[in-house]
Amino acid sequence: MKKLLFAVGVLLIGMLSAQVNIAVMDFEGKNVTKADASALTDRLRAELFLTGKFVILEREKMDAILKEQAFQLSGCTSDACAVEAGQLLAVEQMVVGSISKIGQTYSVTARLISVEKGDVLGVGKCDLKGDIGDVMT
Repeated sequence: MKKLLFAVGVLLIGMLSAQVNIAVMDFEGKNVTKADASALTDRLRAELFLTGKFVILEREKMDAILKEQAFQLSGCTSDACAVEAGQLLAVEQMVVGSISKIGQTYSVTARLISVEKGDVLGVGKCDLKGDIGDVMT
């Protein structure tokens, strides 16, 4: 998993030069349990933080802010929805994506979105063949 998320993170990081305030939305799971998708998203948050390039809004703080604003993240998978959430969270950029499983292959795709303009600043993707344990190691 570390190699997989590192590869996705490197692709996103390559486009940035200074520390940026970001939030990472839970990745959508496609043929993957919600718990697995959440665990993988948590790992991505940690890996992005460890680069020193990002100030990451904690998931619990995201939830509290969005709850105050009566904004539901469930079903929020579009870039427009991510921009709206990012504006409420007062971050510069949002990371959204998915983890999918087809056969024995896991695929992680992440998009870095500008909250100000709604533009996709970068895309990272990585595939790994194996089981979920292989993804986590």
